Amino acid sequence: MLDKGLWISPEIIDGAPDAYAAINENGTVVMFNALARKILGCSKEDIIDKNLALFLPARYKHTYRNFLTHFFSFDFSKEVVTYKRRIGGLRSNGEEIIVEVNIMGIDTPQGRIAVGRIIDLSEEVKKEKALKESEEQYRRLVEGSLELIQSVGANGEILFVNNTWKHTLGYTDNDIKDLNVFDVIAEESKQHCLNEFERLKKGEAVNDTELVFIAKNGKRIYADGNSIPRMVRGRMVSSQGFFRDITERKNANIELEKSRATIDSLFQSSNIGYLFMDTTYTVLSFNTIMSAWVLYETGNKLKKGIKYPELLHGERQQRAKSAFERALTGQRIEYEAPGSTFENQQALWFYISINPVRHSDNSIIGISLTCIDITERKQAELELQQIANEIIQRNKDLEQFAYIVSHNLRSPLSNIMGAANVMQYEDISDSDKQRLLQGIYTSTKKLDDVVVDLNKILQVSRNISENRQNVVLSTMIDDIKTSINHLIEAEKAQIISDFTEGNVLFTLKSYLHSIFINLITNSIKYRRPNVAPVITIQGKNTGKGFSIVFADNGIGIDTNKYKDRIFGLYRRFHETAEGKGLGLFMVKTQVETLGGKITVESEVNVGTTFTIVFEQ
Repeated sequence: MLDKGLWISPEIIDGAPDAYAAINENGTVVMFNALARKILGCSKEDIIDKNLALFLPARYKHTYRNFLTHFFSFDFSKEVVTYKRRIGGLRSNGEEIIVEVNIMGIDTPQGRIAVGRIIDLSEEVKKEKALKESEEQYRRLVEGSLELIQSVGANGEILFVNNTWKHTLGYTDNDIKDLNVFDVIAEESKQHCLNEFERLKKGEAVNDTELVFIAKNGKRIYADGNSIPRMVRGRMVSSQGFFRDITERKNANIELEKSRATIDSLFQSSNIGYLFMDTTYTVLSFNTIMSAWVLYETGNKLKKGIKYPELLHGERQQRAKSAFERALTGQRIEYEAPGSTFENQQALWFYISINPVRHSDNSIIGISLTCIDITERKQAELELQQIANEIIQRNKDLEQFAYIVSHNLRSPLSNIMGAANVMQYEDISDSDKQRLLQGIYTSTKKLDDVVVDLNKILQVSRNISENRQNVVLSTMIDDIKTSINHLIEAEKAQIISDFTEGNVLFTLKSYLHSIFINLITNSIKYRRPNVAPVITIQGKNTGKGFSIVFADNGIGIDTNKYKDRIFGLYRRFHETAEGKGLGLFMVKTQVETLGGKITVESEVNVGTTFTIVFEQ
């Protein structure tokens, strides 16, 4: 607020949190701060030193001139002069808005001015208009609704019903005048409705109630819905009910129940799981084996009346709903699905068949789900696949072994054999013998190193039979940080991980740990001089599988120069750190053994990104 007689410079007011404007006795704008300009959508040049009448709708201009004459007739130095009114304004684009102005008269060194605080009421006016329109729309919606809507008095007298109610039950306005709501309720529903009516009188809403109306022609109309009371001073004066006609669905369920009774004795003893649902996925019947499998997999008991998809979670729930929706269009859906027991995560496999259940008139009245345990067959397929993978891996090992023998064992062996031959000469001096022995020792050491590396490579294939398990990635990162804490602190390295899209991987823990620690220590080892290493590790759900992305800010690799050799054995690209060129080869070997793929992107002196992708 501005105190009378106090004038703050326009520059300060321009940054005020409210919209302010000021005019002189002629109606010329001398100040219009940033928020006020935002309301009109104009610039400072558009409005300063312009008459404010230019920004008013034509119908307000006469009133504006009278306001100037009246307002500035007061002596601001003797009395507080204020003015508050709701008026229209014009935006720079010609759009009319409604604002509220609170004006105070002030004497300044530059003359008498009126300073106003402006509040944009356009949205409130729109809301008032929208409220009136919505009330009219609500009336039209009630009359046009497909639901049976009724308003009932405290004694059960019918106060109002919509067109759908009258059309469904066949009663006219003249009929309704003499009817009590209990006159149109079937005998078996009356006691239930009386109980619910008592609850309404106490101010309780009644939800998901089911009842049977009797139409004028005697037809039974099944309905379900909700009722809410209207209370005045603690007493119910009326209740509003909203009901759906479920006669077709109810009759369909009755037909389904009859069909179920004829086959119940057959499928209860079957080793194939059966489940029947109505068109809302509500469970109608199931056999013993199906109940057992659902309990094993979800830990929940299968019960009549529940919505079957609610027992499932995540991707399986979405897959089931999608299949059910297609079945309701008349399609037959078949697929194989993996599962596991709820308690011990034992792997299971099922063949699923989902089919529409049809009425005698060929309309779809429900869904049948057939489930066959194919775990043994699937395990045999997976074992065959595993054997094939192991054979492929052994072939790769043999190829790698042949490479090492031909390239890495031959050289030191040749040196040893050559030195041994020379030492057989009788005229060789002691100093030459010493040099030759040193050479033999050096070559033997290289030979031993190669054998050790070969053992590490072959170890990959030996450990392939290790049991896979659920590995929590964030926990593994924490364990690695602890194990190499001295290295992290020494190099001031940061390791940032994000596994919000997936934090658990079913894999060989030892391999994954080796992959992680190799890539992390490589990023620290090949850091840029005088730049602290920053390593980010992110898990991503790709839709078809899961990827892990390692990125660092290190010295990078010239991928154009070394494109085909990055994951090769004994390949090194920098001499700034010790190494044999075995790490990335082992990483690639282990990733591929786990059924994944690894790629690299790198830029010299910018950093390197490794992406590991595991298919679903």
